[in-house]
Amino acid sequence: MKKKLLWLVTMLLLFGLLMVGCQSADDSGADGVVTITIWDFGGEEFSYIDDIVIPEFEGKFPNIKVEHVGVLEDELGLKIETAVAAGEVPDIALFVPTRVIAAGHVLSLDDYMERDGIARDDYCSLFQSSNITSYGAFDDQVTALPVEVNIWAMIYNKDLFADAGLPEIGVEDYIDMDTWLEDARAINVPSEDLEERVWGSNMFIPVFNAQNNYMSSPFALGDDGRSCEGNANTEDWMNAWGNMVTAYQEDLTPESAGVWFEELEADMFLEGKIGMTYATLGDAVVARESGVNVGLTGQPVVTEGWSGNVGGWLNNYSIMAASEHPDEAWEFLKFLSTEAPLDVPLGSDMIVSDQAGMVGLPCYLPLHEEGRIAELIAEDQLVADSVALMEHTVPPPFTPDTWTSFDTFWDLFSMVDEEGMSVEEAVNEATAVCQEATDELWEVFDSIGQ
Repeated sequence: MKKKLLWLVTMLLLFGLLMVGCQSADDSGADGVVTITIWDFGGEEFSYIDDIVIPEFEGKFPNIKVEHVGVLEDELGLKIETAVAAGEVPDIALFVPTRVIAAGHVLSLDDYMERDGIARDDYCSLFQSSNITSYGAFDDQVTALPVEVNIWAMIYNKDLFADAGLPEIGVEDYIDMDTWLEDARAINVPSEDLEERVWGSNMFIPVFNAQNNYMSSPFALGDDGRSCEGNANTEDWMNAWGNMVTAYQEDLTPESAGVWFEELEADMFLEGKIGMTYATLGDAVVARESGVNVGLTGQPVVTEGWSGNVGGWLNNYSIMAASEHPDEAWEFLKFLSTEAPLDVPLGSDMIVSDQAGMVGLPCYLPLHEEGRIAELIAEDQLVADSVALMEHTVPPPFTPDTWTSFDTFWDLFSMVDEEGMSVEEAVNEATAVCQEATDELWEVFDSIGQ
């Protein structure tokens, strides 16, 4: 059934591609004002676009009006695909699905960028890798511009580390999964009383991080993004999963807290009860404002010596190929990416001002040297650390859907704990299921005509 649904989506996309040339004529108003529409998740997270960006842009370009539409996160991709098939697309959209891009439904932005003097090298390293659709490029063409870059790193409680006799971890320090297990054991304080309980760490489950964090060399789906077998079940991964299963069985993480875990409604890291957890810059700032003596560093790596201990993602917007106003859409997208962040609250500014803003930093690097952004980097250690950690990101090879590929690994703990498998048996079985799912994903994706 799932495969048939994917084929149906493929056919709809191909049909939609034929309809691109059949759009209606220019809908400019009688007064010459053009209206463009932008789709993203809306809500508080993107309210800065309504409150700050659009008023500033419309003041600069009075002939362009911007309509901002919020769509639920888990519905946006399908809504974009449906709009393509119906020939009723927005002008600009966030996180356009890869298969929509592969079918030719977004514009290449290279000519616009060259005309206006914007280079790929002007952006953070996560954006600069070609053929990484999630980060803005496809077939070596820029298909989206980023506004915000978010690191996916680790925050740790410096006080709990000190209590356990552990040294602080700097942004240029690296730990592997063996060290992570040792540190979690040192920090962990067992107790039947929740008030006294301290857990060594949250679980750094690779499934959760695989979308945004390379974690190992080779990547768990190989250099081609197609091969679970021989990559997701290497000796390094066996060791990593062995450490995580051990941490689970020794009750070093909240994930193994049983009935307590269901009662932990508040973020236990903010309560000073967890030594380490995966986090963004925004998470680090919130922890600090909550009174935690917090440090920001990279995540534990699976392969010892591997430098990619930080993942990340970009809030990327694309211009749809069927837009009736691509030039006006470009002006807004360029403004959103290269100018607007200067006036949007960032990091601790956002917390203090109580105004919606960006939890990450602009990906457009020239902005790091201007105004309040430059001041934040110079004055706020967490912000400065996040800039340094951005350079640790190593984008993984493109693959259609890592979440679906790796979904089976969620079951690994129960396979070992409840079904009595060894770690090696469980990882090999999960890898086989991963390969089957990945093959099916690529079969559908390749049929679109990459």
